[in-house]
Amino acid sequence: MECHAKLRESVTPTASNMQLMTYSSEMEKLAESLVATCSPTTPFPITSPQYEGAGSIYAFLTRERRDYHDLLCTVDASAYSYANDTCASDCQDYKHMVWAKSTQVGCASRRCLRAVGNLPSLYAMACVYKPSAIRLKGRPYEEGVSCSKCPDGYRCNRNQCDAKIPSPAKTTSGAAKTSSLAMLLSAVLVTQSLEFHHLFSLN
Repeated sequence: MECHAKLRESVTPTASNMQLMTYSSEMEKLAESLVATCSPTTPFPITSPQYEGAGSIYAFLTRERRDYHDLLCTVDASAYSYANDTCASDCQDYKHMVWAKSTQVGCASRRCLRAVGNLPSLYAMACVYKPSAIRLKGRPYEEGVSCSKCPDGYRCNRNQCDAKIPSPAKTTSGAAKTSSLAMLLSAVLVTQSLEFHHLFSLN
């Protein structure tokens, strides 16, 4: 998630409507289905209803951990020109990672071929995004002051629109604690008042 958040918060020019993505177990399951095929090309099942409104990045990798990290954290942003909305080379991976409207992402990897002799192990890796599309067209976000076009009620977090708000349960709990403390203080004051009245009566 950090690779995605860092890339999305530092886009040039800045984005006015960039959503802060959250990790989704549902998207992870869809990514697992993609890597299960071990296909050398993107095996996106266009006709499957569960992939409707989703997009993905997919790659065949060696040395799973390092290359998985490299793919996500060193995606080539320079290949895309925001001004012209053009790509010097394939930049679909970059556009998927910074697509402003995407709010969910889930990733998976699978070893498809064990290392044999001098040949390294091969891994399939995929990330699935939603909402998105198989082939993204147009600029990935709206240019402007960071978070200036966030939906009402959202906060700005790392130059991205964050829907997270304080939990009502915590607020209720805090109010309950305050109420309990007030009742306890009131009881103490009443007790002290009665004791004072009793001593005054004896005198």
